[in-house]
Amino acid sequence: MAKSIVESGMQEEKRVSIIINPKAGTGNRKEAVESSILRLRENGWTILSKVVSRSATHVTDLAAEAGKESVNGPVLIAVFGGDGTLNLAARGAINTEAIVCHVPIGTVNVWGRETRTPRNDPVKAISSLTQGQIVKVDTGIINQQPFLLVAGVGLDADVFAKVERLKKQRVRSKLPYYAQEAIKDIFTYRGCHAQVHYGDTIEEMEIIQAWFGNAKRLAYITLRPEAICDDKRIEATIFSGRIGYDVVRAGIPALMQRRDNPNAVRYLQGKKFQLDFDGEVPIEYDGESGPVPTDHIEVGIHPLSLNILVPQITRKVTIFSS
Repeated sequence: MAKSIVESGMQEEKRVSIIINPKAGTGNRKEAVESSILRLRENGWTILSKVVSRSATHVTDLAAEAGKESVNGPVLIAVFGGDGTLNLAARGAINTEAIVCHVPIGTVNVWGRETRTPRNDPVKAISSLTQGQIVKVDTGIINQQPFLLVAGVGLDADVFAKVERLKKQRVRSKLPYYAQEAIKDIFTYRGCHAQVHYGDTIEEMEIIQAWFGNAKRLAYITLRPEAICDDKRIEATIFSGRIGYDVVRAGIPALMQRRDNPNAVRYLQGKKFQLDFDGEVPIEYDGESGPVPTDHIEVGIHPLSLNILVPQITRKVTIFSS
């Protein structure tokens, strides 16, 4: 059930830890970020820390510190960044009393779109969030790595891994390189045979791509319109085929919400999935390249494990069960 900041017990001592990803998005928003932080101070928030993140692990460590501080009363973790930064902060805040607040200044901003948070406008986002509601949401877990929105196995993870290597070469914007690598993989990436376990069922599949998530959206598109992020279940969407192009052929009807080709796309739902592949496949979660490829994948759920602040929930926000 959603509750306000007052109901959370935070109103008497409004404490916030701020995490800023300096590489989020494509534009320079430093001035707007500082203006939004000033707005917090003007509204009685105590800034416990304001840190520009140095790495992925640094974001998670900062959020975990705020989680420990929440033993003495809830701390708000204001995350200025994209979906990847939000995911990293969520990992540190899972199963604590801390409350994550996402100020979306990334490239895609899936969570901002799902919750109708103003995107790429930190001042408006902070204003709407601090007048909003606190909800508890599920977090997924894939091979012991937590994720908030979507984890991918197969073609998209292969693309993310290649783009990650480009980032290490100090490429300024990874978006055009992602498109370039995606086009290449559509014609070169090969599917892998897998045994898929869910519930009491075991199926044999030739998998090109599998997505597991709590969100309706995948980047700019709606993949699972029925997905709910607080129903204690994970939605799985599995594309079968031999080469990457098979995902394109099956994906167009899927995006039109046609589900009349179960041989090409499987829509599953559950609390636990296990995939055993004949070869190693890559993993990604919330837009970040995962650990080394593996032939064994386990996906599960941490039910209602994260507190997160969102704007006032309206009828247009359909990602919550209430």
